[in-house]
Amino acid sequence: MVLIVQRDSTLVLRSEIQHLRFENQSLRDGQQEIELLRDENRRLRPLQDEVLGFRKEYRDWRQLREDVDQLRGELTRIRKESEVLRLQALVREEVRGASPEERMAVMPPAEAAAELGASKPEPLQAVSVTDQKETYLRKTHWKNVGILSPEATAQTYFWAMREGDYQVMSQCLSPRQHLKLNEALETKTIADVLTEAKKTTETISAIRLVDRHRISANEVVIGVLLDGASAGKDPQMMAFKRFGNLWKLDGTQ
Repeated sequence: MVLIVQRDSTLVLRSEIQHLRFENQSLRDGQQEIELLRDENRRLRPLQDEVLGFRKEYRDWRQLREDVDQLRGELTRIRKESEVLRLQALVREEVRGASPEERMAVMPPAEAAAELGASKPEPLQAVSVTDQKETYLRKTHWKNVGILSPEATAQTYFWAMREGDYQVMSQCLSPRQHLKLNEALETKTIADVLTEAKKTTETISAIRLVDRHRISANEVVIGVLLDGASAGKDPQMMAFKRFGNLWKLDGTQ
């Protein structure tokens, strides 16, 4: 009986010892896994720091880009305001010492009407007709021929519209027309203006300079007929004003 009890006790102890050895091995394996994870964490820490650095640089870059976009918008606004002030100064310089007729030629329509005591500017009246010879200019033959005469400016202006050349278009305009253009650019881009100009010339096959009216020594009105889909029965009256030796477009009727 005693032998049976001792044998059972020995079996129980052996079982417990085996179980403890298994748990001990499991703990050792767990400890090794923890050490591996610690090593992996130490290896990943520089990468984590690098990722955090990249995130900060990206935030800084986005903020910098927003600041640059804001500064670009502010610079565009300042440039437009500066251009308006420059043109206003140019208009004041042009009208200083000029005759009443010449002053009203560069005034905005409302100011000219107020000076005349009328509700709106009177239509341009031809003082004399200096040239009734018709000039026919096919669109494919339009060229940049400068702005040394009203006829040259008319052709150069239509050429610039067809080609989408903003610089040349701008050079063809009087200070008063420049002010109107800058007002338009408050709600449009230069690309919009050029697109509209090119679209206009797409429906024109040719222009006819049908007559030439001399308003004064410094102002000429030319009647322009458009051939093509934009053709009309009556000519479009284009007013040109002389600034030194240059003739510039000062309005249309």
